[in-house]
Amino acid sequence: MRILLIVGNGFDLNLGLPTSYSHFYKYYLEHTESRNEHVNKLKTIIKDDIENWSDLELKLGEVTEQFTSPNHFIAAFRDLKKHLTTYLETVNSVEIPNIDKISTQFADDIIGFNKNLDPKYTTTYNSFVQNITDKKITLDILTFNYTDTIENIADQLETHPEYADKIAIENIYHIHQQLNELGIILGVNDENQIQNKSLSFHPDIKATMIKPYINSEYVSGTDNECKQAIDRANMVILFGVSLGATDRMWWNYIGNQVSNNKKLIIYCPYEKDNEPLDMSEVIIRNNALITRCANNMYLSANEYSVVTPKIYPIRANRMFKFGLTHN
Repeated sequence: MRILLIVGNGFDLNLGLPTSYSHFYKYYLEHTESRNEHVNKLKTIIKDDIENWSDLELKLGEVTEQFTSPNHFIAAFRDLKKHLTTYLETVNSVEIPNIDKISTQFADDIIGFNKNLDPKYTTTYNSFVQNITDKKITLDILTFNYTDTIENIADQLETHPEYADKIAIENIYHIHQQLNELGIILGVNDENQIQNKSLSFHPDIKATMIKPYINSEYVSGTDNECKQAIDRANMVILFGVSLGATDRMWWNYIGNQVSNNKKLIIYCPYEKDNEPLDMSEVIIRNNALITRCANNMYLSANEYSVVTPKIYPIRANRMFKFGLTHN
């Protein structure tokens, strides 16, 4: 059975790492300095409206409206990106405690993820896997994170031969790149998310902040490799991803593939909601998760009706609960 695990920032937060944008803003606004007026302009914009900056990438597209020159905006953008990289390099250098135990829990959560499904979805899942002959899990991982926590866990899992006949991690893809000399990819999904229309089609702006364009123009093959991993998966597990608009092309691609093929989506958001108290609350919560997932895939009406029964929710952050907390 081929599973594609897609992880977002919720995974690193579960490892106790302070990787949310709110963590970064504290560092950026309080511990970095610049003499560049455009850098300081962006900092002031963030500071004065920080409660509305939960989605950094989307807000960067919106804030272009307050810059008249592409060079001025790019200077501010590059400064922020440089300091985000520096901040995350520091976070990434922190040794994760109990990595050996975490690696085996990670594998157990993948192998037995269906134990976290509610009864309705367990029944249909069991019917789905009856037609899959190879029960050993071949796992591809697509991470939206810049850190190498996934690699550290995968390396540690290799020291446990007892898992060799149950699960094999085949590929790890960083769709937005890693903390290395090439630089991370930060930005928006397309020109429509750049609010200043006089800048939105400027070639330097495209090369700075339109993520699919950067991947296609420079990072040869990354997009295609990720799409191939989606294509060959029997099911896609979405864990700790925001389903944000700045990665719309990926949610839409997954939705299209699930609509046109025999695939499932297991959706487990990073959330801190309490467990529902009764059956009615369980149904309401599950329906809300399915709707949220499907709505963010930007599907046609026909695709939507096909995909929604194939989304199986896992509530209350049940997977990858490593017991670590961040400041």
